[in-house]
Amino acid sequence: MKAVELFAGIGGFRFACDELGIKTIWANDLDDKASKIYQQNFKSGTFV
Repeated sequence: MKAVELFAGIGGFRFACDELGIKTIWANDLDDKASKIYQQNFKSGTFV
């Protein structure tokens, strides 16, 4: 299964998806600080 993450923040939903074997293929957030942390935490997928 694949997922997209809208208003991702620092990636709480993605942590849960990873634990369940769900691949996040795309994520976004408008907050610059949260976006930087998200991208440091997760190297795969596309972040906008």
